[in-house]
Amino acid sequence: MIAIIDTNFLVKYFTADKYLGKKAQKVFEDESVFIIIPSIVLVELKYAAAKKRIDKEIIDSTKVLVAQ
Repeated sequence: MIAIIDTNFLVKYFTADKYLGKKAQKVFEDESVFIIIPSIVLVELKYAAAKKRIDKEIIDSTKVLVAQ
């Protein structure tokens, strides 16, 4: 299965938001899922962190994902 991830999903996942659905949460937990993170998502995260709308630790977490 292939999953294309958006900014909202990443923020909710890394902040353990209670509104993230169980199916969406399983995307990261299932090793058979090939995750695609569009480059615009990374730019949006960096922008949101610069505006202090999200914690900068989310940026560090996505760096680990991109490196794999």
